[in-house]
Amino acid sequence: EMQIVNILLDPRVRVEVSPGAMMHHGPSIYAAPACTISCGRFWTGESNLQVTFENHGHDPEIIGLTPIYPAKVVPLHLADGNMTCRKNSYMCGVGDVSIGFDCDCNPRTNCVGGLGMVRQKLTGKGIAFIQAGGTVLEKTLGEGESIYIDQMSLVAWSSSIKVNVSPYAGVFGCFTQCCGGESCYMMKQIGRAHV
Repeated sequence: EMQIVNILLDPRVRVEVSPGAMMHHGPSIYAAPACTISCGRFWTGESNLQVTFENHGHDPEIIGLTPIYPAKVVPLHLADGNMTCRKNSYMCGVGDVSIGFDCDCNPRTNCVGGLGMVRQKLTGKGIAFIQAGGTVLEKTLGEGESIYIDQMSLVAWSSSIKVNVSPYAGVFGCFTQCCGGESCYMMKQIGRAHV
């Protein structure tokens, strides 16, 4: 099952789309390449060549966008705060959406955390749409509340969340990994007060 983001574009309104995500659009919507030289895009798996679709007509028209692999579509309202995402998550953005990068030079989180050293940082006041495989669960953490997440299941988190790596199952971590099908380490997210 593939989800579709249908966006109603008013005249002279445009949307930025990752290459390959367009599924359909009306006859008055035209595509143009938009090239940005951005290390943040490149390091986080995004192409520096994005496609901008703009409605050149006089009436609103719909453009349909899909993930580039079997995935769910997750809207992120950036007016609520910046988001950090796994590499290659960004699909499209409406309004003020900027893609940068978040760099973590901690060897512990890089090597055993499953997210690598560079992740996507989405900022602005618009709506970013990201793609995530499998069933998506959104969890809001209160201040001081924590949750353990499998390394491959963490997709995105807000700036109010501290992400760390924690040994899993204590002294039985290695046994759990070898015989239980789990990792020795889990991603630990801790809610903190908004700054």
